[in-house]
Amino acid sequence: MTNGLKKAVAAMGGVSAFARAFGLDRTAPYKWRRGVPAERVIAIERLTGVPREELRPDLYEKRSAARAR
Repeated sequence: MTNGLKKAVAAMGGVSAFARAFGLDRTAPYKWRRGVPAERVIAIERLTGVPREELRPDLYEKRSAARAR
């Protein structure tokens, strides 16, 4: 589990609560070794407050870096 995903799970109160909130099997987060699936990033960000850049740094730039362009 990536650090961003760990933060999101903790924000929800644990793996079971996280999985329930997103209609997932409670083992799903453990299977996301490379990070949150791209199609779930925005929903997880909205519900947990963990920024998309932390959930999938390979897909999203830090917002401050993106604004500097």
